[in-house]
Amino acid sequence: MNEILTPERVMEIGETWKKVLLQSMASEELDTYIPTYKQHILEQGLEQGLEQGIALAKRQTVQAMFVKNFDIAVIADVTGLTVTQVEAILAGNSDEEVFGIAKAQIATIPRSE
Repeated sequence: MNEILTPERVMEIGETWKKVLLQSMASEELDTYIPTYKQHILEQGLEQGLEQGIALAKRQTVQAMFVKNFDIAVIADVTGLTVTQVEAILAGNSDEEVFGIAKAQIATIPRSE
């Protein structure tokens, strides 16, 4: 098998493995594992939310300064962004393109029925 592993494919394999693992656990093991897993998900969500909030604040600051005719180099200096990032924001690029922040992807625990 000569499959090329993209990041998306690696995530897909990981999700499949996680489902198999969780379905094979005894209920006592799940009772121990799930609270830890839920805590991990909450922490991950909080971290992603903070990153997205900071990105939004920087985006709004860049746009407000640009409207007031600040030079792009000054905007970059004040916000801590690069000139390229400021230009990307002004061009309407996404947070993923500008900051490397993907939309939140919260993992779910499969339910056995």
